Amino acid sequence: MSIEQFTSHDNIPQQEAENKNRSYSRAADMLVEEARASVARRYGVGEEKREYHGPEHTGGVVGRSEIMLQALEAAGVHLSPKHKALAKIAASFHDIFQFYGVDDAGGKEVMQRRAPKNETYSAEAACRAMRALDEESGGALFTEEDYTLVTDAIMATVPKWNPELKTTYQPNLKPDSPLIVRILAIADLGTSGFNSKEFLKEGDALFREEQLDLADAFESLARIQRSQAQGVRLSEEDEAALTDFAQKKESYRERMLAWSASQPTFAEGRKLLFNQEIDNATLGPEAKDVLKSLFSDEEFNRSIALSRAVASRRGQMQTCEDVARDMGYALPRFDTGKVLN
Repeated sequence: MSIEQFTSHDNIPQQEAENKNRSYSRAADMLVEEARASVARRYGVGEEKREYHGPEHTGGVVGRSEIMLQALEAAGVHLSPKHKALAKIAASFHDIFQFYGVDDAGGKEVMQRRAPKNETYSAEAACRAMRALDEESGGALFTEEDYTLVTDAIMATVPKWNPELKTTYQPNLKPDSPLIVRILAIADLGTSGFNSKEFLKEGDALFREEQLDLADAFESLARIQRSQAQGVRLSEEDEAALTDFAQKKESYRERMLAWSASQPTFAEGRKLLFNQEIDNATLGPEAKDVLKSLFSDEEFNRSIALSRAVASRRGQMQTCEDVARDMGYALPRFDTGKVLN
């Protein structure tokens, strides 16, 4: 469907403006759908499936961006139809490319995401899609300034680790970053201040995505357990895999517990940095109030308390397999002692 279908050739200025505003909304809808379909196709299934950086995360970022846009508008903060469209486009494309390497130091295999390469490629993909759609409309929709704004928004999501606070921040997000840029940055990294249960879910998903050797070990264990439950005789390779798992499972358990124990501190750091970023931002008081109400101290505190309780509960679990199931690994509930003997 061409955007040209949505534009008006009426000479009445007000009607032209209304038609163009509708064009921006339709364009955003089309590009969001294109981006979400691409993420689902690339990272929702198959060998490249991502536990965290997949369709659900993209949908969550788009959803949180839309909630902020609606709340800002309701509070009287003016955002043009074009800026609303650009915010949604940037949110949907921000993780469309996911490159990574593998850190195998210390006998582990841990995913290392390629930032800022991922964000650079994702921003370029967003601009290509916008330009292609613009060509269909005869160049009537987007300007170079729009492409720059979408690029800046996606690049603002580049993450960096703060070793002092033991949390992640976004070095490209500046006090004078435009509101559209800030909306995407918050939507991407602000879950601990928005939804504590979702924060726990995302944390576990990110661990499963990054810890490649654990993913392989638990997938192999689950396959072997199911085979043994069906009375299938194990191969030498499977026997070796079980022996290897038995030798390493305590270290796996320690890694899962260490990650769980890190989540309250992560949320505490995000609470501190979020409030500093909003206080220092060149935004009007209405916008600051809206953002602080949506990403509230109360919800940050709930994330801290809930993740601390989960870490404590997992620390009392008796086996590696119990902790793994609680973190979302798909392990059947068999007697591990029988399986490993």
